[in-house]
Amino acid sequence: MRKWALAMVAVVALAGCGGGGSSKYGGGGTASGKSAPTAGGPITVRKLSIGSALVDSSGRTLYVFARDTKGHSNCSGACATNWPPEVSPASPKAGSGVTQSKLTAIKRSDGSRQVAYAGQPLYRFSGDQAAGDTNGQGQNAFGGLWYAVSASGAPLKSGGSGGGNSGGASPGGY
Repeated sequence: MRKWALAMVAVVALAGCGGGGSSKYGGGGTASGKSAPTAGGPITVRKLSIGSALVDSSGRTLYVFARDTKGHSNCSGACATNWPPEVSPASPKAGSGVTQSKLTAIKRSDGSRQVAYAGQPLYRFSGDQAAGDTNGQGQNAFGGLWYAVSASGAPLKSGGSGGGNSGGASPGGY
């Protein structure tokens, strides 16, 4: 029993190490890179320091990744540990300020269902510690830029607080 407990401690310690990318924040998510489902809570719009953006049912900022394509996530492994996908066991629900017809779910490579808005997969950022934090805004990590997303579905490009945003075109067209 003691060996089993020590093995679990080692696994948990290693899971928090994360790897790759240029983000100054580490950890988040789970050892598999999956995030816990939001229990079907509504996605809403909230006024943040960078403008009005989509947030999850806990008020945490939701981001889009410039390397993603419509209906397809390009973030897994260490990327999904640092940028946990917004997953939903059921059909996503629109709350205040969100257009229900733009809110869908896509199937990830691991079989989970990730919430997408206007076709773009949504993520949280492990460096955001509380509702309303926007530490992921403008981050250049895992080969692309990350932005909070507006109610129209467009990325919010102003108010970059994450550093590392050197500008220029990105593969996803942001």
